[in-house]
Amino acid sequence: MSNKIVSPFASPLTANTLEVWLGSCEDRFENYEDTYDKKLVPKTCICLTGAALTEPQMVEWWASGKVEFLALPSWEAFVKKVKDHFMPVNWKMDALEQFYSCSQGKHNFHTFAMDLAQCLGTLPSATISTAIYKHHILFYSHPLLYLCMHVLQAFDIDNSSQTPDELIALMGSQWDSLVADNAAHLGHSLAHINYTSSTGIPFLTSSTGNATSPASLVTPPKFLPIIEEEKAALTAI
Repeated sequence: MSNKIVSPFASPLTANTLEVWLGSCEDRFENYEDTYDKKLVPKTCICLTGAALTEPQMVEWWASGKVEFLALPSWEAFVKKVKDHFMPVNWKMDALEQFYSCSQGKHNFHTFAMDLAQCLGTLPSATISTAIYKHHILFYSHPLLYLCMHVLQAFDIDNSSQTPDELIALMGSQWDSLVADNAAHLGHSLAHINYTSSTGIPFLTSSTGNATSPASLVTPPKFLPIIEEEKAALTAI
């Protein structure tokens, strides 16, 4: 029964992976109840969750306290015991640090958006407001992408009707357009450039060899330096 409802916890035992996995368990319980129109009692949820704790430390912990755990009044009470035992005291601070240190840098925007969403998912609900989440997506994106959004007509970061997903979709399309425009301008495909090690947007080089932005954009406060891989791609034209 556990294989049909709860996936085994097979990830490395960290605060982030445990938080995500427990959230997945809750989602699976709700999905099961909606699908089969059957309410799962706390004891069943606790038993299914405990049986899926496959990490060696967790297996031993579950086996030694199973009787006590199954007697708990709610699944949430069991989750609290799991977190109290396996999560570091400052796990939330660590998760917040990971969220606020997440930036696009030289990565693809879509990768950045997925990483940030994962960081958000490890935090308790309502820890990060919708406004802060949207601000982070915008202001921690690539400088050129931020400038595109800055000059985009009718764009308003304070528009409360725009969801984070809608903002990500809009910025994603702008990013894809930037990549395509630069590929066309440079006359070669960007498929050979590794997004994990470059911006995905090769900068134009001036006569001094310094990186500059496309002429249609205002110079941003700070540019990421061009890397050797990008230099090689440009000189090969």
